[in-house]
Amino acid sequence: MSDANAIKPAMNTRLMKAAMESGGQAAMATAPAHTRRTISGGFLRGDQPVDGVWIPEEQTEEHKRLIQLAREFEKNEIVPAIDRIEQKEPGLMRRLIQKACEAGIGSVDIRKSYGGPDTGIGVAIVVLAQLCASESFNASLSAHAMGATPIAYFGTREQKEKYLPKLASGEWIAAFALSESGAGSDVLNIVTSGTLSADGTAWILNGEKLWVTNGAFADIFIVFAMVKGDQFSAFVVERCFSGVQVGRDEETISVRGASTCSLVLKNCRVPRENLLGEIGKGQKVAFNTLNIGRLRLGAAAIGSARASLERAAAYARQRMAFNKPLAEFGCIQEKIAWVAAGIYCGESMAYRTTAMLENGFVEIDRGSPESCDLFAKALEECAAECSILKVWGSELLQYAADEALQVFAGAGFAADHPAGRAYRDARLGRICQGTNEINRLIISVWVLKRAVGGKLRLGHLLKKVTDEVMMGPRSSPPLEGTMAAELELAEKARKATLMATGVIWQKYGMALVEQQEIITAFADMLIENYAIDCVVRRTQKVASGNVPDIMTLALSHLCLARSLEKVEASARKVIVAAVEDDMLPKYLLMLRHLFSYKPFNTIALCRQIAYHVLEGSREAVL
Repeated sequence: MSDANAIKPAMNTRLMKAAMESGGQAAMATAPAHTRRTISGGFLRGDQPVDGVWIPEEQTEEHKRLIQLAREFEKNEIVPAIDRIEQKEPGLMRRLIQKACEAGIGSVDIRKSYGGPDTGIGVAIVVLAQLCASESFNASLSAHAMGATPIAYFGTREQKEKYLPKLASGEWIAAFALSESGAGSDVLNIVTSGTLSADGTAWILNGEKLWVTNGAFADIFIVFAMVKGDQFSAFVVERCFSGVQVGRDEETISVRGASTCSLVLKNCRVPRENLLGEIGKGQKVAFNTLNIGRLRLGAAAIGSARASLERAAAYARQRMAFNKPLAEFGCIQEKIAWVAAGIYCGESMAYRTTAMLENGFVEIDRGSPESCDLFAKALEECAAECSILKVWGSELLQYAADEALQVFAGAGFAADHPAGRAYRDARLGRICQGTNEINRLIISVWVLKRAVGGKLRLGHLLKKVTDEVMMGPRSSPPLEGTMAAELELAEKARKATLMATGVIWQKYGMALVEQQEIITAFADMLIENYAIDCVVRRTQKVASGNVPDIMTLALSHLCLARSLEKVEASARKVIVAAVEDDMLPKYLLMLRHLFSYKPFNTIALCRQIAYHVLEGSREAVL
């Protein structure tokens, strides 16, 4: 069965097109560069070499230095100001962003020639994961970075020279203005319009943008508008331009300290040279920036989940109930262990995805005329993974914050308590940078697109799985070497996902995108496959003398227990919905075969992991 016959393209709706066009760009490599490039969805093949995966244990001295710098900045600048941040003290957030830029942790992926440290997206990821004390500050700093990113990678030399030095230093603050009342996830439905002035020297923009983070004090806005009715385009708009009006700060249910405003453009006159990229190519700017934003958001969420874990563990150690610490109760240990395993998994995905980005860009000359297209093309090789990290990180953070609040119980229920604030703030992550529902669509469609084009080379694997379904499950020789048993479980998860891939495509073909319950379940299978692959390969890589560390092995097993359960449940949901009744027994038999393995003792694993977390320091947690 060829790839083309196994799965054919589905590009018949605007939503599908938007998902497929999602892309992005990044900065110079700071993660270890590997000679073998990975491709988006390549984890489904299971053939990524261990040495091609970047893991947290491989942090360089520069990473460690900046991590320490970020922690000191948070301790000295953010923590003392949290209450004032939440109250939106005038001028405070702007000063904090400027101080972060001056400290070298605010605009880390702007090139040195434009005033930035040029340390790359890898450093941005590890730095963001440390700034966990205030989600409001983190959101504001990330919004500043999102405003700078389009100029850094899609701007002309003149635009870069004019804006980037001020953005790198924090003298100017940036914002990203995309959403509208009728265009949230459906970004191609915007109605903001742009027309060329009669004298041809300026663009006249009219429309209103919503949910603009940093809106109250931003100096420049990246604005998207339709030119000539249907040509999606991007512009750099300065606050001082005529026709720019900023609305009042919205009262939000979370990240209350961040400025969130509307931006109204009434015959706003924008110099012609402030067009960003090409007319009709604004999707490239928007989607690529969003992909970088998703990677940042996912990494930051994992860092914030770690902060919730640390708070809960510290409280559990000192809080007494029934004459003993909470930490000695099994139900508390179980909560702590599951969060710790999620963080181990999330970190594994974040570092691997970052390396994919940087390896794709390392050979691109950022000064060349074709660099913008090369950046966008390179990001196609990790588009699905960026969305996976966003979904995983935001949902892990919600879970971690909820469980931490449960550990604190009534003590954490006050509005100004760190646990209560973290619980509220976690909710935004599942909405911004594209809702998790939209990101699941992107994950599914993007992997299907790669399979359609033959780039994933899944045809022979799909045929192999189909043959097993038709002829009955067959046992394969056991694997040998480090993590052999775990690799076999990863292979079972891949087989189940490939089986689902063939089934849903045969059933729905080009109409699959309309089957949202099915495509969401399929996305969950892809997410968990990536999680399993990242965890197993990380643990393989840190194994000393082919013997994994006891704690990393325990974390890996707890991650596997969770992910395998989710893959099996999603596969069953998809197959029951898509397979004809006369064939259903064969597919269910295959599922029973794939998920027939000795179950993990999750109670023992949780106790082991919780003891490690509760007895260890911050550095020892993960």
